[in-house]
Amino acid sequence: MIVQRLDLTKPWSAHVQSDGSQIGGTDPAQYGCYVVPGAEPALLLYTSGTTVKGGAWPAAEWYLPPQPVQLNTGHFSLEYQLLVGAAMQTAGNVFETDTILIYQGYKYNLSLQRHTTDGRIDIGNWTDTGLRLKALQPNTAYDVVIAYEFDTTKHTCSVLSYAVGDETSIIPARLRGMAATKTTWAEGALPQVQMGSLPAGDPWSVLLKNVKFRWW
Repeated sequence: MIVQRLDLTKPWSAHVQSDGSQIGGTDPAQYGCYVVPGAEPALLLYTSGTTVKGGAWPAAEWYLPPQPVQLNTGHFSLEYQLLVGAAMQTAGNVFETDTILIYQGYKYNLSLQRHTTDGRIDIGNWTDTGLRLKALQPNTAYDVVIAYEFDTTKHTCSVLSYAVGDETSIIPARLRGMAATKTTWAEGALPQVQMGSLPAGDPWSVLLKNVKFRWW
């Protein structure tokens, strides 16, 4: 098993809709990423306001460059500790943590999106899993593990499970084996975090700590 600690010594890069990245929504008025120093550095992500009034949904995404794919059996996970602010339930729309795996010319979309109001879980190209999870409590630290598998012969991938604290949700078997697509993107595992807000654009924030990939 190989644990690959993701680089938290500098802020992650950001995407918004206006830069052509097509992440969806519209640009927040303010958004950012700060490294909180400590024995284990943490990432403080925030979003506030909107640049388009009247029904647009502000969104911002943070990412690292593709990380090297480690020796594995087709299984790995994205893991982190999550702390949410009190405004997540009233200001947020979705909180998304993705891994986009690029390997041998194929793109494996291992996205997972959590709706902050009703706990709905979507994967891949926003397929509703049918899962509805209880609300995350503010100022509570949750250990999160999202388990994946991929098949480089069949060119398929699966989000297997989503564990938050002591609650583990198994993704339905019918949603496994999502098809990969051919790509010219640089090879590696690309971690992404996205915050999507309700149209009012009220401010909210999250704290991520000990972010890592685990390969086996």
